[in-house]
Amino acid sequence: KEKTARIFENTEFVCVQDFYLTPTARQADLVLPAEYNYEKEGSFYNTFNQLLSFEKQLDSKIEVSNFELFNLLFAKFGIKKSITG
Repeated sequence: KEKTARIFENTEFVCVQDFYLTPTARQADLVLPAEYNYEKEGSFYNTFNQLLSFEKQLDSKIEVSNFELFNLLFAKFGIKKSITG
């Protein structure tokens, strides 16, 4: 907690993407909405190095996906990079 606070104090701009207004998000300059796993499909490795896959269960209430949101931000800040999901 203290380490994160020190890092944020020395950072010019903090952007957080989260589902809730967490303690970290409360310290951010910008908080972006995040899609829940059940609002998208994909896979990830957990801490036991197991590959877990999931399918979309519900439509997202967010207008753009997590990846689309970051690509829009990259374009806005003139960053010539894109990510795909």
